Amino acid sequence: MLATVMVFGLCGLSSGASKRPTKGDFYVATNGNDTWSGRLAEPNLAGTDGPFETLASARDAMRLRKRNSVKENLVVWIRGGRHCLHETLVFGLEDSAPRGGTITYEAYPGESPVVSSGVPIGNWRKVEKEPEGLPAVAHGKLWVADLPQVLEQIRTLYDGMERLPRAREQG
Repeated sequence: MLATVMVFGLCGLSSGASKRPTKGDFYVATNGNDTWSGRLAEPNLAGTDGPFETLASARDAMRLRKRNSVKENLVVWIRGGRHCLHETLVFGLEDSAPRGGTITYEAYPGESPVVSSGVPIGNWRKVEKEPEGLPAVAHGKLWVADLPQVLEQIRTLYDGMERLPRAREQG
């Protein structure tokens, strides 16, 4: 049974700009790779090790670290950039801090990561042939776009940070 379920939507993580970077247990970065150790803040020169790419990999590595370490306070530093979630990120009891300690997922000092499950929809175009029965107020205002394959359904649309109203039919 899960004690806590966290779903990350669009959220900014606060920057630790006033803090000096300390050694983290793991790092996550947009230029990372989930096959790497996650123990370096940036990729090494050889491109063979560096930060994780996903928060899920950091979470899984943290689970192992917690089991195999006597360290009480554990930290995952999240580097700046847009971190895309392609599935729900779930934290359970196994992700709780060791007795007397803490587990912290925090923005890397001076950086502003954004964690988002949003999927950009591009290539919008005006409808060439409007459907029959379209209300007069909608003529010339109908746009379409092909959906990315990762989207099965859309519940909400945004234009930047502004939520767009859903089309409605009066009845």
